[in-house]
Amino acid sequence: TIRTIRGWIGEGDEGKIYALALSPDNRYLAVGGNMGRPTQHAKGGYTYEEVNAIRIFDFQTGELLKTLEGSNAVVTELNFSADSNRLVSGDASGHMCVWLISPEQMKRILRFDKHKRGITGIGVLPGGKLVASISSDGSLKFWDIETALVIKSIGRQTAFAFSPDGLDLASSTDDN
Repeated sequence: TIRTIRGWIGEGDEGKIYALALSPDNRYLAVGGNMGRPTQHAKGGYTYEEVNAIRIFDFQTGELLKTLEGSNAVVTELNFSADSNRLVSGDASGHMCVWLISPEQMKRILRFDKHKRGITGIGVLPGGKLVASISSDGSLKFWDIETALVIKSIGRQTAFAFSPDGLDLASSTDDN
């Protein structure tokens, strides 16, 4: 063990981590999951934003740099682009976000719904322009990271993996 980065933990699932991503340049560690308690308001209702947040740590020091809020549900998948400047997140409701990650600013630049159910995998292809996402709805989608336009959708998929150069794809189907 080189270093331990501690987050927050509460009762039950509070503080449970569902997704980790290390930027290719080893600068950032992104952490997603059940990141806090819902806040109850005096007039009733709850605020869940921080619960569904992504925490960005400086991987070298362990310092918490930023909490990214704006996911629709608990974050289940995270993946950085090859240049470490974009983070793609997927949540338990099927929503995805693209985040700009730089020392100057960290902010959401896209939020969209491409799947009907929770995200179970995200891959950013080398070059950083094409993303693949898979969901518990059984669909594997390929989409443009700048526009969020779906280029191709394949049904009945359960898992996928890319070769390091991004030229080959292996996937499995729900019919064995």
